[in-house]
Amino acid sequence: MTFNPAVVYAAISWVLVITALIYIPRRRRPSSGTAWILLIVLLPIPGWLAFVVFGNYKLPKNRRDIQARINATIDEQIEQAKQESSVAFIDPEVKTQFHSVKLLAQEYGRLPAVAANSLDVLTDYNGAIETIVRDIEAARKTVFIEYYAMTLDDTTQPLFDALVAAKARGVDVRVMYDTWGSKKYPGKKPMLASLDDAGIAYEAILPLHPPGKSYVRPDLRNHRKIVVIDNAIGYTGSQNMIDRAYHRKDDIYYDELVVRMTGPVVLELGTLFMTDWISEGGSLEYRIEAPTDDPYSLPGATMQVLPSGPGFDGENNLKVFTHLLHLARTEITIVNPYFVPSEGLLGAIVAAAKRGVRVRMINSQAMDQWMIGYAQRSYYTTLLEAGVEVYLYNAPKLLHSKYILVDNEVTVVGSSNMDMRSFELNSELSLICYDTAIATEMSQITEMYQERSTRLDYDTWEERSVYKRTLENITRLTSAFQ
Repeated sequence: MTFNPAVVYAAISWVLVITALIYIPRRRRPSSGTAWILLIVLLPIPGWLAFVVFGNYKLPKNRRDIQARINATIDEQIEQAKQESSVAFIDPEVKTQFHSVKLLAQEYGRLPAVAANSLDVLTDYNGAIETIVRDIEAARKTVFIEYYAMTLDDTTQPLFDALVAAKARGVDVRVMYDTWGSKKYPGKKPMLASLDDAGIAYEAILPLHPPGKSYVRPDLRNHRKIVVIDNAIGYTGSQNMIDRAYHRKDDIYYDELVVRMTGPVVLELGTLFMTDWISEGGSLEYRIEAPTDDPYSLPGATMQVLPSGPGFDGENNLKVFTHLLHLARTEITIVNPYFVPSEGLLGAIVAAAKRGVRVRMINSQAMDQWMIGYAQRSYYTTLLEAGVEVYLYNAPKLLHSKYILVDNEVTVVGSSNMDMRSFELNSELSLICYDTAIATEMSQITEMYQERSTRLDYDTWEERSVYKRTLENITRLTSAFQ
């Protein structure tokens, strides 16, 4: 029998395609599964190699087991706190319209809504860093810091000076940074040298591992931004710990939004930090304890931390966001630099606009990631046809703030983009605020952003070139590979 390479290749290809049809669709979005299968049909061997490397968007079992153990510990501590506390700040009542949001967020993220919190919104880039530094300078017990992109440069030098000084006076200082999010910046090595010299404990999140038990898909990221000081003051938002221009070679620089909070919700931020710390090898026995010398007082805002990412079984943020938008009655505002939605999320936005809800979305004219930039533009026609108001923040500033407002009642602010990377591949943090005063302040910030933006006109938008339409369509297709 004559050996025929073409016949052998064809047989292997058919086996790979049939295997893909059986295996790939399991527990995967239909659009994602279809994209992978199409790639394997066209390029069977390279397609399968790509799927082996990038096809599993969940963390390895050992990491997901850690998350499950922490979830169980959280459940136990919540019940214990309910029994021991004389102040009913855990699981307070919220407006009936949004009661299901509170329940859904706790079901997915395990962390309950808590009352008696305060929140300050910071929109000045350097001013936010200065505020964090002042709080670190007053720290007495602990400082926990976690950023996706973190480096030592002229802008962040005061923060690292404050960390070194805090460590010198006996404060427990811990630092975490995403391995790949911080890798490319020139200040990374000086940053680590500074931490080493001061004896500050730090961990790189999601370091690259070879295939095996601890293998992690190489494009998974921890995108969270967390600062917790003495378990009494917390920060989160969109801003990384880096110069405002991110050391770019072009003229783009960033406008951000950071929130500073006090109250029981800070313990939830601390719990999330320790979850990530433990996942990188820290002790599971560490317990977040409430500050005994700073008692909580009612009334205050009700808030809830929603963690999400590949350590959880589902897309926590996507499911809660989509549900929240379906509940809107009067107004939805979405401010986010990256918008590549799932079919369900897009449907929720369009349905809201169709039923008479005013829907505003502010994206940026500037594009710092051209594939995402063109992919998100492929959705503008659908949004404009539905009656959504689309605004583009005027270049060269890129609006990097990330929040959702619904009915001047609920605000969701944090690190999560509105794209499939943030819904499936990134570990994210969303802070849900069930408070009218906070929503009103965020509405005022939205008006400021809108004044700095240009509203997109449907007729003008439809006149864009065939070249741009082609880029939009191609990049939209690539977003399905998750």
